[in-house]
Amino acid sequence: MYAKIQNGSVVEYPYGFGQLQKDNPNTSFALPITAEVYAEHGVYPVTNTEQPVVNHTKRVIAGTPSLVNGAWVQTWVVQDVPTEELQQLTTSQAHAVRQLRDEKLKETDWRFRSDLTPSQDWKNYCQALRDVTAQSGFPWEVTWPTKPE
Repeated sequence: MYAKIQNGSVVEYPYGFGQLQKDNPNTSFALPITAEVYAEHGVYPVTNTEQPVVNHTKRVIAGTPSLVNGAWVQTWVVQDVPTEELQQLTTSQAHAVRQLRDEKLKETDWRFRSDLTPSQDWKNYCQALRDVTAQSGFPWEVTWPTKPE
């Protein structure tokens, strides 16, 4: 990934070979393009950095690269997810967790037929599945019960 730099500031990011050609229509570039050729046109490589890990209440977007120790480095901007969007995400996540819980419960239905007697472990497991929505971290932090052997 590259950035177009003018007067020590990023003017365009990301910036690539296609954009270099568009910006210089009367220039023929020999391939492969070297770092020196890019630099002659004010284009410099940007070192990738690891994107921060955030929870569901935040979002990470690519920021403008910054100059660190003589090299351009990718930056990240962490933003709060807007309240309305967070509510929609939470509703969607809760629906997905409930669907998974329901699937897990359906897998146990056969154990509760009238001609079978489920063990207490299976009864406890099913109850724990039903109680998933009551967990304090629901729907974002769910601890699934362990299926009995």
